[in-house]
Amino acid sequence: MKKRHKYSVLIVDDEKENLTSFKYLFEDYYDIYTAESADEGFEIISKNEIHVVISDQRMPNITGVEFLEKVLHAFPNTVRMILTGYSDIDAVINAINKGKVYYFFSKPWDDYEMKLIIDNALEAIALKKQLKTQEERYRATFEQAGVGIAHLDARGNFLKVNHQYCSISDYSETELLSMTVCELIQNDADAVRADIQKILADPGRIIKNEKKILTKHQRPVWIRITLSLLQHPEEDKNYILSIIEDISSRKKAEQEMETAHRMKSEFIANMTHEIRTPLNAIIGFSGLLRSSTEDRNQQEYLDTVISSGNALLGLMNDILDLSKMQAGKMLMSSEPVDIKHILYKIKKIFTFQCKEKGIGFHVETDGDLPDMLLLDEIRFRQILFNLVGNAVKFTHEGYVRISVSCEHPDRGNEKISLRIAVEDTGIGIPREELKYIFDHFYQQDGKTSKRYEGIGLGLALVKKLSEMMNGNISVQSIPGKGSVFTLLLKEVSLYHYPEPDPSDFDDFIVIPSSEDD
Repeated sequence: MKKRHKYSVLIVDDEKENLTSFKYLFEDYYDIYTAESADEGFEIISKNEIHVVISDQRMPNITGVEFLEKVLHAFPNTVRMILTGYSDIDAVINAINKGKVYYFFSKPWDDYEMKLIIDNALEAIALKKQLKTQEERYRATFEQAGVGIAHLDARGNFLKVNHQYCSISDYSETELLSMTVCELIQNDADAVRADIQKILADPGRIIKNEKKILTKHQRPVWIRITLSLLQHPEEDKNYILSIIEDISSRKKAEQEMETAHRMKSEFIANMTHEIRTPLNAIIGFSGLLRSSTEDRNQQEYLDTVISSGNALLGLMNDILDLSKMQAGKMLMSSEPVDIKHILYKIKKIFTFQCKEKGIGFHVETDGDLPDMLLLDEIRFRQILFNLVGNAVKFTHEGYVRISVSCEHPDRGNEKISLRIAVEDTGIGIPREELKYIFDHFYQQDGKTSKRYEGIGLGLALVKKLSEMMNGNISVQSIPGKGSVFTLLLKEVSLYHYPEPDPSDFDDFIVIPSSEDD
């Protein structure tokens, strides 16, 4: 029987390897519980006596700080710790300002340090010396942080700095304590002074900026500086908390990435153009060849060639569109669009395919739907074709339904919100996969991806296009029962045909009609 320890520790992290590593390192000292999500972690705390909970800051749907605040309200005696990276400045600030997190660790953590901190926390529980441990926690956070931390007065004078602040600026602690933060950031001193005044006027405000400074040795360094108001835990006074992080490497990487991204976009555009020309010839001549032969086997072979060619052509178009979006080269253009006419065409295109599969296809429109709207017709069609195409592809019985409605936020306004729901009774999407469904190249499990064609670009394009059209896309789904994808376009302008001016007809010549005798 496994030995029970005096204390229990829960670690919450969505990366399994971190959970496995933690359990292996510390199961000889504590009863270790692991959870891959905040919900699972909260359930474990509810059913077991947990002395220490350690949460990763970056988790799906909820941050570590938010999760630990929830733990605080429900289980205030549980010691809370957080795992974070150096770039998670907000997590550091929240931990320091609110005092709700016992300690934060930087990934990858130091095994000896982590065990030492956990033991200190457990000792604090036993001795009930909360004030003393809070001060130790504060000092450890300040000195061991991987970012520069400093206290400033209302004029920007340095009152206290940590080692990392000195390392980034090349100044010694003594030198910084005789300076102001505005002297450190000389090229933008006025903006820093203004930010300090904003913080003093609004104590809850956090201001972050990226600035380029020259260090003591005239070394150019890009920093991210974060300013906020800090209440000293023992003294009745406030300080300005300044946190700086050296982001020079990131800035250089961004420039290199921008260059690489531009070269990639140019390559994709050239590649798709070069492939599209011969591919169109293959598809076209295959169609001509099919119409000239009566051999059934040859017709089937040519149908496969044409179908595969069209699939490849569509794939290249999607890749090119995605590349344009990423490069910011895809522009939206508004033009008068008859929504009902587009819906009619879509129904006409997909009705035959639905009949072959034995499923229904329905279109429902709101009676208040305007005749004409100003939209990018090409991109609007692209969104609907992707949504309806997916619905038909994944539905084998039942129906596919398009429902269109509009909302008038202000009856006197010339703008509406257009809502289009594409509903199907198909295979549905598992709940755990819904959050990934709009990601690039995402598909459901291997069995599904083998059965259905595609590489997972369609819905990613739909999401991007809907956002570019001042809208959003959402999904609700039940496995085995179907899905509903809802497109909401906001502030869509109405279009009215201009009234003709009677003077436009002044030069018209009226020719009387002739009648046969």
